[in-house]
Amino acid sequence: MKNTKVALSKWSREKFGDIFNHLKIREDIVRLHYEEKYWKQKAGIPWFSEGDRNTKFFHNLVNGRRKRLLINRIGKNNGKWVVGQEEVQLKLSNFIIISSILILIMRS
Repeated sequence: MKNTKVALSKWSREKFGDIFNHLKIREDIVRLHYEEKYWKQKAGIPWFSEGDRNTKFFHNLVNGRRKRLLINRIGKNNGKWVVGQEEVQLKLSNFIIISSILILIMRS
């Protein structure tokens, strides 16, 4: 029985190679595929091509877009500005809450 086990193990290694290594390689390929889709979506550029993957240029595009979309300040009704990330977040949160309440009242 032991000889059969040894023979089967030897045959398996010769026929299929290291299956754990093959599995790791396939997992890496799948992970890279999803990572590429993630970055493509984050960049929001339709002309993303095979040559642009994982380059400094591409990462700068993503980070530049993130900075452009950041809300640094918002205007108040009295013409003054709310500046600073925490203050802007608080003001937007209050706006969303008040808007939600008004919508619920209007639906009633």
